[in-house]
Amino acid sequence: MGRSKIIPPKKRYYMILMFITAVVFCGFLSFQNGNGLRSDRFYIYEALCIFMCLLIVLLFEFARNKKDPFDNVFRNYKHIYILYLMGWVVCIADYYLPRTLTPLILIPIVISLTLDVYFGFTLSTILLLSYGLICEAQGTRIICYIFIILIGTVLSSSLKSKENRIWGFICLFCSDVIMLSIFQYLEFSSYTIAEIMRIFENAILAVILLIPALFLIRKLILDYEQTKLLRILDVRYVLIKDMKKYSEILYLESLFTARLCKGIAVELGYDPMLTQAAGMYYRIGEMSEGGAKEAVRLGIQYDFPMRLMNILYEYRGELRKPTTPSSAIAFLVYYIVKTVRRQGRPESKMDRTVSVHKVMNELSNAGFLEQSGLSVSQFVKIRDYLVFHLEEGV
Repeated sequence: MGRSKIIPPKKRYYMILMFITAVVFCGFLSFQNGNGLRSDRFYIYEALCIFMCLLIVLLFEFARNKKDPFDNVFRNYKHIYILYLMGWVVCIADYYLPRTLTPLILIPIVISLTLDVYFGFTLSTILLLSYGLICEAQGTRIICYIFIILIGTVLSSSLKSKENRIWGFICLFCSDVIMLSIFQYLEFSSYTIAEIMRIFENAILAVILLIPALFLIRKLILDYEQTKLLRILDVRYVLIKDMKKYSEILYLESLFTARLCKGIAVELGYDPMLTQAAGMYYRIGEMSEGGAKEAVRLGIQYDFPMRLMNILYEYRGELRKPTTPSSAIAFLVYYIVKTVRRQGRPESKMDRTVSVHKVMNELSNAGFLEQSGLSVSQFVKIRDYLVFHLEEGV
């Protein structure tokens, strides 16, 4: 599988935009900081930002070559560029705000939530250290930025889950107050009532800004995914047409699998459209006698949403066992439909029950569902649903 097949050329344009953005924002900040076009520092800072962009590109390029090369976070250059642009906008805003009012902690939190902690930390470090050097910040201020990155990336883990989100916001508020108080004293060796009030204002502002930021990120990602899922589930979509041309049996079985997956997702309260798409395209790699890698290659080629790509990567547990409920549902339904096809349509409900129970118990005992997040009660509901609806046949 060549590099050109892993990353479509159009996505590389976002890397070019990243370099342009770095030159523009770096030049603006450097000029505002008193470095004119004739200043050596102006061009040194420009060279620094270009070099930092090169590091970002190399970071994601090298990440694609690791053992798990299909994780979509390493290919979605559009998201990376948007996060990079957002980071510079926040830095510009920070430049004009008082020292005790800083929105910089939003950068590591939002990037970590969108990508992951490793890339959140790395990308935030590149952004904030570049910003600090261009603005010629003192050592204490640079150290403050490093602490902001550390706190933001650590807190992002708690903000990902609904159960811990309240505690995450509380920790964010307390961390912001403590950190800014310490560095305010280290930098100026004094406090005033106004400065203390601004520190508390900054902590409150960080929480207030983060809530809509989280909502906006979730909405943008989900809206994009839902639009894409609607498109690829249309029976007129090119891949579905290709599947039908390749094998009428594969097409009909995939439709049946998708219908079962959607019904189970509705029953359990998971995303029905995502799970339906997982069922529809779960066997797409079989069109060229391939497995998970071929399915992922096609998914990359047709720009499938990230969550669907992860499910395709977990096809039959070849490269990775199911790690989400939707992936586990597609995995179980695939094996049940495969069993029905091999054994023939069960003659009675008892035959269906025995067949479904046997296959699902074997898969569960083999450890395929350990990382899926399915509870025992959900496993039982899936089993009962399949027993009842297998009479529809394929």
